[in-house]
Amino acid sequence: MAGGLSGHFYYQAPSVAVAAAILALGAEHLGKRLPRPLAMTALALMAVYLLGWNEVIQRWNDEGSRYWRGNWCRSIYAAGLEADARLPKDAKIVAGCRGAIQFMVFYYVHRGGYSLKVEDTDQDQAAAPARLEEMRGDGATFYVAPFNYDGPKHNGVVFDRETFAALPVAAYLAEHYRLLAEGQDWLIYDLRSRSGAPLPE
Repeated sequence: MAGGLSGHFYYQAPSVAVAAAILALGAEHLGKRLPRPLAMTALALMAVYLLGWNEVIQRWNDEGSRYWRGNWCRSIYAAGLEADARLPKDAKIVAGCRGAIQFMVFYYVHRGGYSLKVEDTDQDQAAAPARLEEMRGDGATFYVAPFNYDGPKHNGVVFDRETFAALPVAAYLAEHYRLLAEGQDWLIYDLRSRSGAPLPE
């Protein structure tokens, strides 16, 4: 498993129960095959090894690479929690983010939807407003953008609010849709009406 608040939770978390069951079966097997003192010693050594692996390898990664450090995911995590608390359960989101972290956004928001990537290498940014309208026509109801992260292939190059503001889609959203809410590391636009109608009670 990756470290705290790592970007890998969205696919790793479901494996925890399976891994725990396999380890439990292995521990039971050792207990039956070996004398109790030897089995307890083997299990203790295994626990020390696993904990040591996490401390040494994860800490080395943390200090050597911002991408592997859990902190870079905090802004995505915060954006997801805010969107999850504010959006209707049946909402479909447009994740305005780098392609490498799109599944993290869906995971933390607990909503499905579409990805409108913010890098020229992933998406023609001049065409992004038209693509946004296509997604809206397909049922997208809210646009969620996290900030202040780097991520895979962008180690140390942070996608921040200023970078977002320079994108054509940022000006398009500000002109045509209502800003539902924003924080230091995120913003949410309401795509349900181009007139910016108030939210239903």
